[in-house]
Amino acid sequence: MTRELSGVPVDLNNSGSQILEGLSQAIVSLMTQVSGAGVPSANLQIGLRVMDTTEKVYKVWDGADWRIEGPRHVDASSFEWIVDLGALSGTTTKWLPVPRTGVYIESFALISDTSTTSDGSNKWTVQLTNVSATENLFATAPTTNGSEITANTAWIQTCDQNNNDIAAGSALKVVLTETGSATTLANAAIVIRGRRLGA
Repeated sequence: MTRELSGVPVDLNNSGSQILEGLSQAIVSLMTQVSGAGVPSANLQIGLRVMDTTEKVYKVWDGADWRIEGPRHVDASSFEWIVDLGALSGTTTKWLPVPRTGVYIESFALISDTSTTSDGSNKWTVQLTNVSATENLFATAPTTNGSEITANTAWIQTCDQNNNDIAAGSALKVVLTETGSATTLANAAIVIRGRRLGA
């Protein structure tokens, strides 16, 4: 009996090692269909997940656009967690990937194609929290009041506490709080940069 898996015929009447070889070829074939330089432009299905080998990130088709899905591995020890927010209007909480090893979180960056105009009553504030340890990573939550977001430019904030020894398996979240009528941010994304401990 022969079955076709991802375009590769696998003869189930073969020996175990031959079946495993056929399955291995099918898996490689499947991986090459969902990874490559850039993203596909045809046969798009909502939820299609691909690995963009040029940008070294996973992307997911949402029916209208490709959304980045982190993490991105910069090198053997450094990483970036990328969270695509889409349009940001109103207080938003996003959970970050659960680290598989201990990590050091260096910085938070917010990128949008919209500039903010803020004051004491109308602003964005951000806080990174290690929920597992009940610890904030910013002593004072950064705000756009006095430090505006410029369109298409990373708004980078450096973590200044509780960020150098985050245990594997920790639950981490970022909360973007809107005060008053803060500027709606279109096509926003956040990037968390860090290093693996012991790498």
